[in-house]
Amino acid sequence: MTVTINPESATSDEASAASFWKQAFTTLVEQYPEPVFVIDDDGRITSWNDKIADLLGYEPSEVVGE
Repeated sequence: MTVTINPESATSDEASAASFWKQAFTTLVEQYPEPVFVIDDDGRITSWNDKIADLLGYEPSEVVGE
C-alpha cells in the first residue's frame, strides 16, 4: 500500500499522522529481527537494517539512496 500526502495541501492533522506512521515504519524496519531493506518506486534503497547489513556486509551508508 502506498500513501502520498502533499505537504503543501496537508492539514496539520494529516501531516502529524504521516509523521507518526513514517516514524513507526522506520522503527519497525530498524528493530525487525530479520534482514529487511525497503525500496522506493524508482528502485532506490531507502532503508536498510542491521540484519541485512550483517548478512550482506554493506553498511546502510553504502547502499541507501542507491
